Amino acid sequence: MTGGGRLVVVGSMNLDLTVRTTVLPQPGSTVLGSDICRSPGGKSSNQAAVAALMGADVSLVAAVGSDPEGHELISQAQNTGIDTTHVRVIPSATTGVALIAVDDAAENLIIVSPGANTQLTSEHVRSSLEAITEVSAVSLCLEIPLDVVRDTVIAASAHGVTVILNLSPYSEGAAFLAAMADLVIVNEHEAAKLCGIDSLLDISDGELSEKLDQLGVHRAVITLGAEGALVIDSSAGPDRSPQRVPTPRVRAMDTTGCGDAFAGVIASEIAAGAELVSAARTAAGVAAYAAQYAGAQPSYPTRDRFNAWLSDREGGSHL
Repeated sequence: MTGGGRLVVVGSMNLDLTVRTTVLPQPGSTVLGSDICRSPGGKSSNQAAVAALMGADVSLVAAVGSDPEGHELISQAQNTGIDTTHVRVIPSATTGVALIAVDDAAENLIIVSPGANTQLTSEHVRSSLEAITEVSAVSLCLEIPLDVVRDTVIAASAHGVTVILNLSPYSEGAAFLAAMADLVIVNEHEAAKLCGIDSLLDISDGELSEKLDQLGVHRAVITLGAEGALVIDSSAGPDRSPQRVPTPRVRAMDTTGCGDAFAGVIASEIAAGAELVSAARTAAGVAAYAAQYAGAQPSYPTRDRFNAWLSDREGGSHL
């Protein structure tokens, strides 16, 4: 299992059904939308896809149903460059589906029917990790059963593999997992919940670092939307201050999957040996790129395309 370079993403695969509308519906209201767009999704599948497109060596451990949607997702993942050897097809199960509405302001509303994602087991993950060679990092999110996340963290840590946990979708019952990971990725709202405060606006970056440190979270990246990200690494010593990483300014069309793009790039860069701030800088750029286009995985760039985009921007440089 241990080695160098390979990223293993453990978690979810969904079929995204996306409709665009002028405004998001309010409770009890009906709005008209565009034709439905089908695309591969799921937080883990998204993270694996962007990592593969950016040139990483990626294996995905997940579960889909035995329906046409499951086989469609596996085929699309393979076409993206993901190793799907350890994606389990569960007989008689339905593949996970995400219902997504996106408005003209690029805001979204998402409902997930997890389907086969709930049937991913610790035994399958453990056997998969034992079979995959030269693993540098394992990345997880919370769209699979929490006991599977916990067991995966324990198994990966026992083999000396870096564990990256995207604590999303956030739940109070999953907060204990943060202290078990080597690196935690959260958005600003999840970070506030984790620290038991109303908003990150209520505390300084240094105070946030101290609160996370008290929770056993010594390395974290907090995404801040258009404001970029905050990198916290108290494991580097008490004199290591939190560092803000800006994001390129773009005209957003659809922010669906941008957080997954950020997490996937962070994980792939760390697996390749990058320093945390450098990884966050690349991830912020890729997330900004993706926000300009519709959908999650369809909006992700290859590394060549991303570098060309950076070069076209004033002051752009290759990452």
